Amino acid sequence: AKKFEISSTLVTQWMWAMIIKGNPSYFSAGIYSTEITIDDRQVTLQPDHPVEQVSGYEVDNFFELLNRVAQKNESLIYKVIPDHRPGDRYRLPTSDEWEYVATDLGRAEGRWHFGDDWKDLSLYAHYGLDLRSGSTRRVGELRPLVINGAPIFDLYGNVEEWVTDSRNSKICASN
Repeated sequence: AKKFEISSTLVTQWMWAMIIKGNPSYFSAGIYSTEITIDDRQVTLQPDHPVEQVSGYEVDNFFELLNRVAQKNESLIYKVIPDHRPGDRYRLPTSDEWEYVATDLGRAEGRWHFGDDWKDLSLYAHYGLDLRSGSTRRVGELRPLVINGAPIFDLYGNVEEWVTDSRNSKICASN
């Protein structure tokens, strides 16, 4: 198996806007909204909320542009991904990689990395009644899964996870 790393959070509206120069998110307006200027355009966003309302084509474009910025080692890459190392390349995880991480590297003994108790899910995931606020929630608000000392937030809930299908390289959602 090839080694891989996974982001500690979902792609935020701010990260997306910095690379794509816009924000397609339906939930761009809310209590955490702000406006930033990118290339003389005003972009409304909730910076720490996950980006949503994107297509597979837009996700491909995001990673293509992100990798261009990374390959050129532009200063922007260190704003978007502070721990970027020259040579790093970015992509969606495969569905198998996401599942491996979500099950605590295959060590989970229940449905989730923390077990099977539905009552504990609200400690790790925004879902159901929690999302009836009419918006997504900020990334990293709830407990993370910690793997080798690194926190990974929002593995469940908030928005669907985008992955590539390991069998046919098609972009799909997983949750």
